[in-house]
Amino acid sequence: MDQRFDGIDQRLDGMDQRFDGIDQRLDGMDQRFDGMDQRFDGVDQKFDGVDQRFDSLERDVKAIHGITRRQQTDFQNFRGNFAESAARKQAGFIAGEVGKFVGKRLLPNRRLTPNDLMAMAAAANDLSHISDNRLLSFYSADVVIEMHDRLHPAEVCYVAIEASYTCDPSDIARAIDHATLLREFTRKDAYPAVAGVRINEAARDSVNGGGEEPVLWYELEEEALDI
Repeated sequence: MDQRFDGIDQRLDGMDQRFDGIDQRLDGMDQRFDGMDQRFDGVDQKFDGVDQRFDSLERDVKAIHGITRRQQTDFQNFRGNFAESAARKQAGFIAGEVGKFVGKRLLPNRRLTPNDLMAMAAAANDLSHISDNRLLSFYSADVVIEMHDRLHPAEVCYVAIEASYTCDPSDIARAIDHATLLREFTRKDAYPAVAGVRINEAARDSVNGGGEEPVLWYELEEEALDI
């Protein structure tokens, strides 16, 4: 019996040793997992740093886009101002082309100022049907020329010119509206015209007889803009 119990004790001791070995292995695995956790924490920190860099880069790109848009707008306004100036300088030539366009021999008398246009509107009997925005657009028209017929000097008429570097449908719409108001305020003929270095495709079919109302397209030479 004693020998049997001794054998059982030995076996139990062997099992204890095995369990101790397993415990050691598990402890080793825990240490490895702890090391892996530390590595993953390091990776997370690195990704956090990358995210911060991308956020910073995104802010920088948005800022650059904003600056670029403002510069484009400023340059468009800059070119538009030069187109308006060139149209004023060439108002006599534009008047002559308008005359050919409508079958008259027209000569320019003078360029109307914003004060002239405001006085013209003030003399009208009723402005209640005209919005403030339309009147403000009229007062700030790019160029309005008073003209007369060479064969009939007493016959006065007007040309409303809108000038842009690249003319589009909005320029045509303003020129037509300004000419409409000139007719209403003066009871005289008034003709719309647009002037620019280029005209886009959306507007091309509406000028030189292509639209419902005759609108002259006058091409400005880019060299005349003095940019």
